[in-house]
Amino acid sequence: MYPYKLDSLIYELNKGPVKYPSKILYNGFLLSGKNITEGGFDHGEILFLGTKIEKDTTSENSKDDTEITIIFQNENLILWDTNLTEPVIMAPDLISYLILSRKNGKKDSQLVYSNGDIIDPSTNKLKEEFKDAEVCIIGLQASDELKKINKKVELLHDEILNNIDMDEIDLNLDEDYILPENYHKTINKLGYYGKYLPFNPI
Repeated sequence: MYPYKLDSLIYELNKGPVKYPSKILYNGFLLSGKNITEGGFDHGEILFLGTKIEKDTTSENSKDDTEITIIFQNENLILWDTNLTEPVIMAPDLISYLILSRKNGKKDSQLVYSNGDIIDPSTNKLKEEFKDAEVCIIGLQASDELKKINKKVELLHDEILNNIDMDEIDLNLDEDYILPENYHKTINKLGYYGKYLPFNPI
């Protein structure tokens, strides 16, 4: 079971007066981490072994273990599951993890750590004290202010963002989320050239 305060947090995010739709995505353990500081940014990835939560945010129903990779550039930007062919969640939606206990089984009252907290700056690898730590990974839906919504057209992403006045195009096509340009370029640098996949915690 999750700690009571974690259940309460997810409940408040989804049902409270100010709603931030969210979901616990995986239970698991920290395997490794690495970081390179370059151009004023921390670039790296955190690797987990975990099980995907299949039902509601507090359910423990899950499938077999899978490797989960969070790729970051200062902030967590994209999450991959080795059993899936597309990202589970990506910026600007929020990707977070909570550390529930260390590898010695000791419960951790802090819960929230940054990537910088768990990576040793002298080795740029995961600190020994966090190896095999029990974690849960949470996704939180970004507000619409952080996303653009345009009609879907078969054109290059940059053309949609920079060269076309979408209000002047009359197309009977579905609406689609389009990443703001800064997120689009950053995600490209991480090797993902597909469209933005909005996170739906339901």
